Amino acid sequence: MKKEELQAIIFDLDGVIADTVHLYYKANKKVADQLNVSFSEELNQQLQGISRVKTVELIAAQGNVRLTVEKKRTAC
Repeated sequence: MKKEELQAIIFDLDGVIADTVHLYYKANKKVADQLNVSFSEELNQQLQGISRVKTVELIAAQGNVRLTVEKKRTAC
């Protein structure tokens, strides 16, 4: 692509153009349900900006659930 062809670039910092918090809540809730861990919107807010693996680890820790590396990957 030539430099002259470029018309615009849009960078979406989540919450600026698209608000995906509710989608992350649904995904995180599904993981929590699979692990039999209670999950709230407050916990979901604390997980914003964290990697998926770290999110799964924190959800599991909430319910004192120990996960293998493989289980963490599949939960993501």
